[in-house]
Amino acid sequence: MSDKKYKKIILIMIFAAVISIPILFLLSDNREQAVKEVENEFGVTLSKEVYRIKEIKKEPSFHGDGEAAILLGADAEEIKRIENDLKDYEVLEGSKEYEAIDSCINVLKDRGFDTEIENYDAVYFKQTTDYRFANFIGLLIDEKNEKILFVKRDS
Repeated sequence: MSDKKYKKIILIMIFAAVISIPILFLLSDNREQAVKEVENEFGVTLSKEVYRIKEIKKEPSFHGDGEAAILLGADAEEIKRIENDLKDYEVLEGSKEYEAIDSCINVLKDRGFDTEIENYDAVYFKQTTDYRFANFIGLLIDEKNEKILFVKRDS
């Protein structure tokens, strides 16, 4: 291969790399990590309009035990779509699942996290291991304030 042909191939490769970087950036999911975490945990698709308001991570622990929460904001359309997608996970007030989520929220409040959720219009529960009430994720929806609270407990 001649030097001229080699230089031409190198220039084409550099040009392709430079052109592909903005294309990859435009196609990438640039939402906040917290929004993507909620989406992946429950297996629902959240639109780009869903945004993180605040979050609290688990306290440092040798085993990684603890409670975490993410407060999201979403419009009414998005909330209705989420409610339809998660019908199978909905729990009723007074159930053991509801009480587990409520106790998790109380622990988070004791740690100084204000949930900003006034009404629990819909509550969803999903166990993450065989230990149903020790390892779970929950989603609480406040339709009036257009907020979604995601809670996670690991023990």
